[in-house]
Amino acid sequence: DKLLLTIDRPGLQPLRQQLADDILALTAVPKPDVEGLALRLGSLSKRVDSLPLAGQERGGVAATGETEKAGGWARLKARIGDFFASIFSVHKATGSTAPMLSAEESFFLRRSLELELQAARIAALSGEVSAYKASLDSAAGWTEKYFNLGDAAVRAFVSALGELGDRKIEVELPDISGSLQAFTTIQSVENP
Repeated sequence: DKLLLTIDRPGLQPLRQQLADDILALTAVPKPDVEGLALRLGSLSKRVDSLPLAGQERGGVAATGETEKAGGWARLKARIGDFFASIFSVHKATGSTAPMLSAEESFFLRRSLELELQAARIAALSGEVSAYKASLDSAAGWTEKYFNLGDAAVRAFVSALGELGDRKIEVELPDISGSLQAFTTIQSVENP
């Protein structure tokens, strides 16, 4: 449009009008906050190590009280009970339970979850909608399956993943071919 402004020809007025319409249509396109999405995904990725796994609770083992002064057999029985209580933990299972993971499996699960979040971040920045959604769905699935959904931090994490999955990263651009058509029309009139 600036170039056409420098050319003093009244016949270019329809082309300038079409360009103005197309420029206005492009400026009216809503821009998704992709940078904000990327920052939020990075923040979630940093929180993965603090999320408790299913079957784990935040905090340490409950403190055991000292037995009252008792005879030798009672103290021996109490110490053996305390020893086994410190080794084994019995919990009543409610609903579906996730398998207990070794320290190595837990490490790789957390790293895989971080990688899925980073893949979603890269897909958002690249505008790849299907990869973005797939990575978020995978991250949410792993979180719901392997992490303690009774913990508020895990629930907030899953909620944030769902909210990010609902956001649009794609932009529907308007048809701006009118400028090209107006230009070809002017060109065909001037150069038959």
